Amino acid sequence: MTAAGAAVLLRQAAPARAHASPDEYRGWVDAHIPADYARWERIRAYRRFTERWPDLEDWFAEPLPVRLGFAGRNLGSGGRGPGHQAAAYLVYLSLVRGVGLDYEFLLPASSRGRFTQPPAVTGSGSAWTCWNGAATG
Repeated sequence: MTAAGAAVLLRQAAPARAHASPDEYRGWVDAHIPADYARWERIRAYRRFTERWPDLEDWFAEPLPVRLGFAGRNLGSGGRGPGHQAAAYLVYLSLVRGVGLDYEFLLPASSRGRFTQPPAVTGSGSAWTCWNGAATG
């Protein structure tokens, strides 16, 4: 098989980049997030994110500072835009639904604590442990 043929197969096998339905995401959050407040915050962040970007492709088209949550803010502010607040939802889309997140987003995001260990230590993306709302260092 040629490299071009392999690339076509990979594109065909990749899941569509689309939002989870509110019921689907709520069901996952309820099953996997034990604290009531954390569940409420995850759903609230999901709603803000999907209201801001009803089409997930629109979020991917945004400039990187917007996607990282730094739009219109000082970089020292910690980034509190909808892209930052929905980090757990984006990790869910990637690890549970297979939506590929680009390296430009993942590398700066992971250095801010989305995963418990840097990628060089843990290996592939599917082996990363999700940040579950607690500071991990």
